[in-house]
This record gives sequence, structure tokens and C-alpha cells, in this order.
Amino acid sequence: MNSSRLRAARKAKGWTQKSLAEKLGLTKSAVSNWENGISTPHYEELTKLADILEVSLDYLRGESDIQKVVKVEADLADLEKLLTGPITFKGQTLDEEQRQRAKEMIEYILFSSKKKDDTK
Repeated sequence: MNSSRLRAARKAKGWTQKSLAEKLGLTKSAVSNWENGISTPHYEELTKLADILEVSLDYLRGESDIQKVVKVEADLADLEKLLTGPITFKGQTLDEEQRQRAKEMIEYILFSSKKKDDTK
């Protein structure tokens, strides 16, 4: 885990180490140790950190510079907005062709499930 990114994400929320620790159900010293590189969180703690801080796991691990997590809603207008910016999957940024294919697959999934719902 990239300890400086954890500290920056926490500070961006305006939280103290103590307030973040309380949200996680842990001690302030655990958060301090992570931020100072003394120890690292377990995977479950890391995923909870990413969720609470609204950053990606890849960002916290230092594997991507894309910080924000985009929450996907099943709205096609939002889908268009989501797929216009950079998308990272498992640490790899998708190129334009891959983004277009992802969009087509998501639209297919959404439309095929809607058709099933309409026939019931």
C-alpha cells in the first residue's frame, strides 16, 4: 500500500487519523502505522479503506494514478459519461477501442435484461 496516498485521501476528506480509525472500528495507532509505513492493512481493511475514502484499490496500492471511484448506476445517460474518461481495470487503462467494446457489452446486458422483464 502507498502510505502517502492513504494520508492524502484521508486529509482530502478532512478527517483525522482518529476519525478514520473510528469509521473502521480500529485504533488511531493502526491508521498511524499504515500512514507511516510501519505496517500495512489486511486486504479486508484495505477494501474498506478504499470504500470509505472513495478511492480505488489500485490508487491506494500505488498501481494507478486514477484516484476516484465512479459508482455505476443502471442509467444509460450516466453510462455514456462514465465511459468517456479513462477507465482502469486491474491496473490497466483501457484504450478507446476497449472502452467502446465495454460500452457495447454493458448496453447489451442492460437491454437484454430489460427485454426479459418486459416479456413477463
